[in-house]
Amino acid sequence: MYKAMGLPRPPASPSNPPTTLLIQGGSTSTGLYGIQFAKASGLHVITTSSPHNHDLLRSLGADAVFDYRDPDCGKKINEYTQNKLAYAWDTAGGEELCVAALSTTEKAYLGAINHPVERPAAAGDNVTGPVFTLAYEIAGEAFVAGGREWPAKPDEMQHAKELVPVFERLLREGKVKPIKPEVNRGGSGLEGVLHGIEQLRDGKVSGTKLVYTM
Repeated sequence: MYKAMGLPRPPASPSNPPTTLLIQGGSTSTGLYGIQFAKASGLHVITTSSPHNHDLLRSLGADAVFDYRDPDCGKKINEYTQNKLAYAWDTAGGEELCVAALSTTEKAYLGAINHPVERPAAAGDNVTGPVFTLAYEIAGEAFVAGGREWPAKPDEMQHAKELVPVFERLLREGKVKPIKPEVNRGGSGLEGVLHGIEQLRDGKVSGTKLVYTM
């Protein structure tokens, strides 16, 4: 959100008119935090999820929530924003939905957290991206991921250092709330963990963080 797409860091007041960000996958752990950080950055936040999570996402600050399972979801978001959406951040593998929502006439950015990410065929010349930052990069060291060698990026580490105290303050002030955990779904210990992994693979975990006691 802040480095790859260049959105304003928190705390920030809304611009006039406010900058709008679409977070695809609002009920994922990344999406739940992303909504709150985006609101602290003064953004107008649109997000997507299953209907049973809509109230939760609104309680965290989302200004509008759409059902990602609706085949016309991207089109409806585009209409809601009057074809002016300039920023979309995919946290759940929905790049095509994001592209359908983005403006077709104004400069736009598509961010993502998944790698590797291919550029959606429907993305117009006005869309930059997908742009992304791998979490490993904040260590400032070289690493291997996805069968590829990634060089050290000291600037990513410095950027993370600058944001840590900002995020700590938002947590202390209650402007960002931790995700509510669900403890020992399917059992405790490693057997419970394996059950939780299957739940994740089957897409049965949203709006919560699975935690297991050993």
